[in-house]
Amino acid sequence: MGESEQTLNWHFDVLDFYRYVAAVGVVIFHFAAYMPLGQAEDAVAPLQLLVDFFFILSGFVIMHVYRTRMTSNSDYLVYLRKRLARIYPLHLLTLMVYIALAVCAAYGLFSFENPDRYPADAIVPNLLLVHAWGVTDDLTFNYPSWSISAEFFVYLLFPVLLLATRRLGEISCLTLVIAMAAFVAAFISFCGDSPWTRATAEFGCLRALPSFFAGMVIYLLVTQRLAHVSVPRWIGYSAALIPIGLMVVGAPDEIVLVAFAVVVLLTARMELSARPKLFSRPLLRNFSNASYGVYMLHPLVAAGMFRILPKIIEIEGAWMFGLGGIALGITTAVAMLSYRLFENPVRRILGGGIARHQLPRLLRPAS
Repeated sequence: MGESEQTLNWHFDVLDFYRYVAAVGVVIFHFAAYMPLGQAEDAVAPLQLLVDFFFILSGFVIMHVYRTRMTSNSDYLVYLRKRLARIYPLHLLTLMVYIALAVCAAYGLFSFENPDRYPADAIVPNLLLVHAWGVTDDLTFNYPSWSISAEFFVYLLFPVLLLATRRLGEISCLTLVIAMAAFVAAFISFCGDSPWTRATAEFGCLRALPSFFAGMVIYLLVTQRLAHVSVPRWIGYSAALIPIGLMVVGAPDEIVLVAFAVVVLLTARMELSARPKLFSRPLLRNFSNASYGVYMLHPLVAAGMFRILPKIIEIEGAWMFGLGGIALGITTAVAMLSYRLFENPVRRILGGGIARHQLPRLLRPAS
């Protein structure tokens, strides 16, 4: 059974807003390094798994937008142009800022706390978006951008994964997702010491693969096998609490990833059956639009708020938590401006001049 015309034109606004919430979670994880948390810092470590939620949601979104539009090589080229038009401009902008700061540091005009994070030989991999493909030993320049490199990797593989969904049933595809995860876990374990669910620069691209494909399969389940299943709003919203609880109790990473997949599945079915309107309002849509900017710009805000400002104004102890809240607010405001004044206009130019209302609002990178 194929998707209905209504489903193809649907805006998954709740899932879109969840992307912003997940971006905030990642920001909190990174900001925690500046806070006086002590041993409690380990408590926020599971928040880094929210990047995998982005990967799952990205697979769902790309499937929603391009499943019926990928029939030729020209379609593939158009698809890549549009995806790069969305993710690359802000990545390039932040990379240029860090390169400029690194040049200033080389002349003694600026100093980095971790100067080894800005090597000259990592510039080209970052420019080519391959810096999470095992070609760099560590996170470099704008460190969250490793996941954008991983996104680019799965974007390139999308036609192959799409072919798999066309040849195999949903159950076989789910089995393939498990096989992918097992292979990635074994490969990354062989190459390094970190678990596959925490891989970043060292083959973080492979970490994204099973999650992205899982999102594609979830889309098939939502629109086909479970097309007549109605999910009440209270179940759809409550589902978001499951991974939070699992992260709090320290559940294995793989269990948390399964919970993320369940959240996407139940929330999508809820949106198609219960049709919540709250998240389609302009204010919440502005937050949703800012999710990519929040993810990519927060290290620059953190550098100013946690490195430079405390040297000017003496701030320490519990006051750092208040500073963290202010930094999060500034990050969101800057991200909103970035989307309105830079990301969206540049995307429209590079992506072929498509008007915003012609594309689903959920068309965002997983970050």
